[in-house]
Amino acid sequence: MENSKNTIITIIVLALLVSGLVYAIVRFGGSSSEAPPEKENNNSEVVSSSGNRITITDQPPGSIVFISSATFAEGGFVVIYTNENGSLGKNIGAKYFRDGTGPGDIELSEPLFLGSEYFAVMHRDNGNRVFDSEVDSAYSQEDGSVISVKFKVVETLPEQKL
Repeated sequence: MENSKNTIITIIVLALLVSGLVYAIVRFGGSSSEAPPEKENNNSEVVSSSGNRITITDQPPGSIVFISSATFAEGGFVVIYTNENGSLGKNIGAKYFRDGTGPGDIELSEPLFLGSEYFAVMHRDNGNRVFDSEVDSAYSQEDGSVISVKFKVVETLPEQKL
């Protein structure tokens, strides 16, 4: 009697395991050779030949921009500009970053608006650590283009990979 109880329990457990395995294969596609679709990468990064680099993700609406990483060979500013028909518009915020790499938050003089695009631009510092657009010129690439990253203001931010 005890032996038949153990056999019945074993059969039930095996049936449940097989059912779970079949469900997982049907639900999640089994062992497909096709790679899963990649999530959209909302990180934007620009690197210059001098090693200056800026990385920023799409931002939520508000009065602060979160810089994922800024790398300066000699220190400088990340300046946030409005987007005026694809060109740099008004400067709405700036922050000094020391040489090396680090994240940072930039407080803005006006808020970011949902659906709008903005630019983060790397600028030199004339030595006083106070941004002045007349003397703290933008860093540029070898081709003369300004080191800038365009980002969007979105309602829901993408999941960050740890």
